[in-house]
Amino acid sequence: MSELQILSRAYFEDFKKSLGPTFEANFLSIKSKPMDPDSFKVYNSVAVVFSSRIEGEKIELDDYLNYKLLKNTLEEDLVEKPDDLYEAYVFAQREKLKFDNFFKAHSILSKSLLPQEQQGRMRFGQKVISAEKDGKITYEACQASDVPKEFRKLFGDIDYLLKKDLSLEETFYFASYIHLVFVKIHPFDDGNGRSARLLEKWFLARKLDIAVWSINCEKYYHDNLLEYYKNLEDIGFFYDDLDYGKANGFLRMLAKSITYE
Repeated sequence: MSELQILSRAYFEDFKKSLGPTFEANFLSIKSKPMDPDSFKVYNSVAVVFSSRIEGEKIELDDYLNYKLLKNTLEEDLVEKPDDLYEAYVFAQREKLKFDNFFKAHSILSKSLLPQEQQGRMRFGQKVISAEKDGKITYEACQASDVPKEFRKLFGDIDYLLKKDLSLEETFYFASYIHLVFVKIHPFDDGNGRSARLLEKWFLARKLDIAVWSINCEKYYHDNLLEYYKNLEDIGFFYDDLDYGKANGFLRMLAKSITYE
């Protein structure tokens, strides 16, 4: 895969060895899950609640499910950001994964996060990333002047991979790798974590099956947040010095989440 610009296949064999003997069976088991509209409301609700909670939102899953399914009322400040993210998930489920559509998805999910002029727009300022839990600075993102170039490289790789025949293992490897590189670039002023987790699933769904929207990866990341941040830290602090040879811990997390409830 020499055409890749920013992703790499170099770490795939180590990733594949770490998957375990039940990986394929675990994936096949999700195809038995219901795929009706009400079930998708549940899958999307779980995804947006836990992706939002990673970013510090206080919404509880039961409250949000009752709000979405039973039309119970909740305070607007609790639901406006999760609702925007929910709308972005629905958009991704209807639309092709491509450069312009991804910016549209960010503009949807960031409606309550950013001023209108920053929604769906790359950042111009420098960015250091802090863990939500303790405020510790975990890494410095790509220099603002390099963001357009690096982000276009990443989406060039995504376009290339969408056209390639990939094995199940390769698809999970690259979905996780895309997630990882995206958060290291950190192309937006806000909404990067939410966008990265949506992008990961969007890629999986376009390569595999709509059933992947039922995977509780966002919940798995939330419930293993210290590991999530540690795995991000392990790769390095400065964008220009990142060592993706140390990424296997992060890359395995998506695969581990397949059967997570």
